[in-house]
Amino acid sequence: MSLAQIYCSELSVLDIQNKHTILRFENRIKCLNTVFWQMHNAISNQQKSILVLERKDDLEYINYFLSKFNLKPLSIILDANTEFLSPITINKLNEKIEVELNDINDEKANITFEFLMSELQNYLSNLRTPKLGKLSILDIYERCKLNHIQNASLDIDLFNLIPFDKFKEKKALLLSASNLYKREFKFINGKHLFNTEILLTTSFDSLQILIDDLLEQATEITNELNILEEALDVETNIKIVDSSKSIQTLLHEIKNYKNGTNYSETELIKFDFLINKFCEELKIANNFAGEVNDKIKSAEEAFANFLHLINLKRSSNKKYILKRITKHNSLIDIVPVSKKLSSFSQKLEELNLFAEQESNIGNSPYTYKIFLDAVVEKLELAKYFLETSGEYITWLKFFNQIGRNDRTLINAFINLKGDWIALFESAYLSGFKNSEILKLKDAEVLINEFISCLKDYKQSIVQQIYDIYLPLQKDNLIELNDGNYPKISWQNFFEEYSNALLTRYPIMIMDAQSYEMYIDAITPSIDNTFMLNYIPKKIPNEEWSQNVMTGYSAKYNTNIISRAKQLEDCSIRNYKGIAYNINRSMTHMNSTEINMVSLYLGQSIKKLNPQFRIFQLKGKSIISLMKDDKNAELIQILNEFGAKEIFSNEEDYNLLPAVFADPKSKPLLIVEDGFISHDPEKFNLWQLQLMEQIRISGVQIVSVNNYKLLTNSTYTLSSIITNILSKNNLEEAAVNV
Repeated sequence: MSLAQIYCSELSVLDIQNKHTILRFENRIKCLNTVFWQMHNAISNQQKSILVLERKDDLEYINYFLSKFNLKPLSIILDANTEFLSPITINKLNEKIEVELNDINDEKANITFEFLMSELQNYLSNLRTPKLGKLSILDIYERCKLNHIQNASLDIDLFNLIPFDKFKEKKALLLSASNLYKREFKFINGKHLFNTEILLTTSFDSLQILIDDLLEQATEITNELNILEEALDVETNIKIVDSSKSIQTLLHEIKNYKNGTNYSETELIKFDFLINKFCEELKIANNFAGEVNDKIKSAEEAFANFLHLINLKRSSNKKYILKRITKHNSLIDIVPVSKKLSSFSQKLEELNLFAEQESNIGNSPYTYKIFLDAVVEKLELAKYFLETSGEYITWLKFFNQIGRNDRTLINAFINLKGDWIALFESAYLSGFKNSEILKLKDAEVLINEFISCLKDYKQSIVQQIYDIYLPLQKDNLIELNDGNYPKISWQNFFEEYSNALLTRYPIMIMDAQSYEMYIDAITPSIDNTFMLNYIPKKIPNEEWSQNVMTGYSAKYNTNIISRAKQLEDCSIRNYKGIAYNINRSMTHMNSTEINMVSLYLGQSIKKLNPQFRIFQLKGKSIISLMKDDKNAELIQILNEFGAKEIFSNEEDYNLLPAVFADPKSKPLLIVEDGFISHDPEKFNLWQLQLMEQIRISGVQIVSVNNYKLLTNSTYTLSSIITNILSKNNLEEAAVNV
């Protein structure tokens, strides 16, 4: 990329090189800048050029630029209005090129410059280009900030786990999971009775029917066992009644003496005999004391105690009997119920309903009962579980039907509080942001590196030019002396030395009169003729394409149109707007200069970035060139201090020149990353030059560093603006609102 293409950003490559285009300007400085860079582009391409102009102040301006870019030794200004060459001209022609250049590696300078230029464009592109659907990294930053979502601590890296083309699919999956899952499920999971495989493979209704059927079968077998126990009780009771019948008879006879008052001696002897016999039957000592009624009461208590012991013994005997009864040794027939229970147990084993199966039924009614009680308890709990945990079963089936990676994703959210989708988006966007940040560099650092590199790059361009032209002077010396002077006319000089002259001085500048006088002698040796505010009269139509016509004067702009009509394949390019070389603050300018600078800055900024906003706070104008997302936050911040928006990009006119020209407004310009435009396609050196001119003019610039916004949580737009307002004594405005 040539310096002309970098500095003369408004012109296309064709405008710089194409001689079939006539350029018309409204502004003198813009026109002169263009002419200089056209010549610079020509000499960079080893082309010899003549500049034809008439105004002395235009010559001074061009001469200043030739000196600034170190091309003065390769240029010559000829005053050929006299008949013969002057001594001053002869001395100039005899001079050798002497220039001091820094030793710069041209190739390295070019590569570094192109690389940094690309880095800056990539930075702008990486910030604003949609990379995650329609979202750029700054969009993601704003979304995370506006949603105020605290990033949950996840055990997985969502961004690397899920490709973006799967983002919507996984988001929908997570939404379905969040609608099904309840926090109480974590207390159920792994703690229910069922074998999980049964819950996953059997329908809910089928499970309910199966549990009810099993409960019915278990109840039926239990009832049969109860009948067998009752039969055993009857048998036992008969034996107990037989063994206690004589005792009951004795007690009955003893109780006949109850409530008596006068007993004969014979009756008392018989009563004592009955008491002794009663104690013998009970196998207890006769410790009954007191009167007859007292002994009767003691006998009743002894018999009650006897019955209690009998019942205890009967229960113990029953348990013992139940344990000892088998199909082959039984007081009662247990074979039918044993077969049913075996079949029932086998069915349970085949069904494999529960995580822990009851499989040991034993071989006696006692173990049968234990087995059935345990099974019935499980079945009843299972029935209750089915009645109350249908949602859990639905969730369990959903969770086990998805893939392993999807289960990993869902497991990461199960123990988190909050909206899963919001957390998912936040974590995913944060992951993207963090990965993209690694690709970014600080724009401030890049710009400083670029500007530093530009110095070497410009020097390398100059060095390349001199590497071409320094060797040529050895073969193209024009050796004249004062003795030849009276004999050398301009006509003879151009006829003999024009080629050597243009090789020695590839940039020749002369006025229109000299050019018209010696055009025939000069034309064969030149590659380009640049005409500034000059329209040749005698140039043939077929040769017009060797000339590049540029101008800004009213006369030129009027006459060139009629002249262009006489030329074939001619196009006229009109350039509006102004340019101004700002070299001091507007506080040191007069009103005319201030108006010109303000118009130049206002037009230039709008051309680069028409999406600007203007606010006013305590007489200070605040111009924002930020994007809409940051402008929304800026408006909210400024409203707190009482600022009002006085202009937005929705208006058709440009208020910027008036803002810059107002001595009371003291404008404050807010940009992002030091750029006026955020479009990577619009990035060029002119934009950085314009920023420098804005600084020189005295306008205060606040540059919001997007890299720091993304990487430093304490660096916020609010803190930046509040700090700037404080430094400008504007923060107190909030008190008066």
